[in-house]
Amino acid sequence: KASRKVKEQLRALVRGLKESKILRLIFSASILTGSVQAVTEVYWQQNFIACAPSNFRWSIGILCALGYAAVILGSKTEPRLADRMGDFPLYWLTKFALPPVVAALGLCQDWQLFVCIYVLIDIVLGIGDVSERTLLHAAVEDACRASMLSVYSLALRIGVVISSVSAAVIVPK
Repeated sequence: KASRKVKEQLRALVRGLKESKILRLIFSASILTGSVQAVTEVYWQQNFIACAPSNFRWSIGILCALGYAAVILGSKTEPRLADRMGDFPLYWLTKFALPPVVAALGLCQDWQLFVCIYVLIDIVLGIGDVSERTLLHAAVEDACRASMLSVYSLALRIGVVISSVSAAVIVPK
């Protein structure tokens, strides 16, 4: 009986993905988000230390706290932006904004600009996360929400793996 329920759940999951273009788009974009988050989290500290004065190592914790505050700010700002733009356009704006902003962080040589870009990334992630979750929950049937959210989480992790493998090949040792 349990295996039958699992099979039904899997069928509903596959059907939902086949029938919903927005779910396929969200899952594809979540791979990008996972990659961006992984790259940012792995490399931001060493890039910050490289461009900050030598006596600024103590500020890493403060920058972490600023990142959390920026995500909160983005999450708090999202409803007002979504009311003006709509959830879907706002969601895609945040997805398209992430790669160039993260690239700018990697190329940054000034510690003050680095802090601003790092905070901007977290604001964009905060805005995008609320939009993404709103769209995702609206597109998923109640009966298969838990399974769909698990697949969403898997898509994020796939992005992390892709960026890790890419970094292992690209980044000099």
